[in-house]
Amino acid sequence: MRQKKIGIIGAGPAGAFCAWRLAKAGFEVLLFDHKAPWDKPCAGGIDSIALREFPELAAIKELAKPNERVKIITATNETFYFDLSAPIYVLPRKILGEFQLNQAISAGVRFLNQKVIGFLPKNRGFEILLKNQASVDVDFLIGADGVSSMARRRFCPAWKKSDYLFTFSLLVAEGTSLPLTYKFFPGLFGYAWIFPGKNSFSLGIGCRNFQMSSRKLLSLWEKFVDSEPELQKYKPLSKSQGVKSYLIPALSFSGLKNQKVVGENWALIGDASGSAQSVSGGGIRYGLESAKLLAESILASEPELYQKRWWEMCQKELAGPSLWGPIFYHPGTQKILSHLLKRTSSAKKLVVDLLSGKRLKPRQIIFAFAKMFKEALL
Repeated sequence: MRQKKIGIIGAGPAGAFCAWRLAKAGFEVLLFDHKAPWDKPCAGGIDSIALREFPELAAIKELAKPNERVKIITATNETFYFDLSAPIYVLPRKILGEFQLNQAISAGVRFLNQKVIGFLPKNRGFEILLKNQASVDVDFLIGADGVSSMARRRFCPAWKKSDYLFTFSLLVAEGTSLPLTYKFFPGLFGYAWIFPGKNSFSLGIGCRNFQMSSRKLLSLWEKFVDSEPELQKYKPLSKSQGVKSYLIPALSFSGLKNQKVVGENWALIGDASGSAQSVSGGGIRYGLESAKLLAESILASEPELYQKRWWEMCQKELAGPSLWGPIFYHPGTQKILSHLLKRTSSAKKLVVDLLSGKRLKPRQIIFAFAKMFKEALL
């Protein structure tokens, strides 16, 4: 396996990180992306767990804004402020992309700023076809090409329409004094947000795909902007610059369990593999983890082990939210949670733990709610 040429389609967080790990180990790695580095209006949020588990990214702390306080607006329109147990670092995705791409190139990765239009089996590997009519032969193909992955569509069954979150977001190119903010709505499987970076901030909303029309979702976003006086001056930007729409992976438990992420000389990582949290929509940490697991499996000359290790990651990180997410976003739960936040310290701790990225098992969530109700009755 050490002599193989590896082609990675997609230079996002997962693709660039995997390329860097493999190139450092001595592999010949080709990284394809015609857009990278790019910006995404949803910005990039990196929690303390990601920085602890991926010390290679420690330098981005200097490029990001550490958000240590969060504002929660509940579905019943009550506002709460919390100090996070550890900061969430927010920076534009383009800056993160530049950092990771430079890191990969410095390790020996060959970056091809070319659009991949397809690939064909060839000599037990693949021939990657480029838009400029050139082609490149590789022995192992890694699909890191995002939520609409060409590689996944080739190798795997289509996802269900409900296996996505649909979002609208706007990247404002100036700083803000507003805190990290989450706004919930009655009956909405999702939330609106403000994610402040150093010199920009992201303003958006998302929900389970096809839960409501895009027009209604955009209307909720506009109401949220109207409710915050400091945001109203940015509303014209939604027309002049355009609010961007994006899909985010949000696989159900069965979707995660049945997702194939590795086959004969191919694998999927990042959003292409469904490595995202279905309640928050967060994906950077899980994308990096999937890239790390695949790189380690390839380095051990056993890429097929990646399937088992990826599912173990899902059980640890993603399966729980896929089960308790519908309960969390249920209108009744949202109403109760708003009530409990006013009366119990346990509710506040649960929210802080969830937003800080702490790993919580389903039984811990259940125990937390039981403790909340007990405190509320005292």
